[in-house]
Amino acid sequence: SAAFTLFIVITLRAEEAPLQIVFDKSASAVLDPVNWDKSFPGELYFDAVRPLLIRFPNSAADIHVRLKEGYAIESAVLQLEWLKQEGPRPERGRHGWGAEDAYAKNPGQWSAVAFALRRPWSVVSPQFSPTFNAQINALSFWSRGGARDDSDDRHAERFGPLPLHAASPSAALDLTPLLTRADFGASPAARLRALEDCGLQVHKHELFDLKYNNQYRGDVPMGPFDYYSWCCSTGCMKIWIKQPRLIVTLTKKAA
Repeated sequence: SAAFTLFIVITLRAEEAPLQIVFDKSASAVLDPVNWDKSFPGELYFDAVRPLLIRFPNSAADIHVRLKEGYAIESAVLQLEWLKQEGPRPERGRHGWGAEDAYAKNPGQWSAVAFALRRPWSVVSPQFSPTFNAQINALSFWSRGGARDDSDDRHAERFGPLPLHAASPSAALDLTPLLTRADFGASPAARLRALEDCGLQVHKHELFDLKYNNQYRGDVPMGPFDYYSWCCSTGCMKIWIKQPRLIVTLTKKAA
């Protein structure tokens, strides 16, 4: 018993308390397939067809300083906080045939999902901010519109989905593999640089919402198995978020 107690004490003293670094100054842009050559820098909304790009400038250097001090990355999280979402009469969603009533009485409970981008982008100059067509407007183009090519524009691995709506307004997407696994960069410095320069692509996970199935058109029910019911097409209904945060936790062995 005494030996066991002594072992626990020694173990607790062998590591310092975890260090948490929070980055809450982000760069962002929305890619819009309708306005494929127009940039939307600084926006903080997304849906299933309009991805939100997010970067955290200066994060790589700040974390790398701690790595040189002997710390190791334990976890990395993209923290998203729900602000609002579209409901009745959305900008590009369904209108009429019962849609307004359905969306008002039973608001969508959707999810967020993220991918790591492979290409750098910046919103420092609005002229060269990313668009649906290009990572650098009019100069360097995505392989697939909206940066959706899994071999060239982004990594195929998906982070999430996690719920993000009024009843579940906080989503902590675990990005730890981006900073710890060799397939995201050959060294810790390379992985940090990739995350800062290329950043993340955030989508709404649901292109359709089948809870709105079996809606009515006039007095005629569309049927319980009508998966193309008018109100189900909710992919273009936006979610707005508060300022996103990157939260990195590091640990260090005591000397």
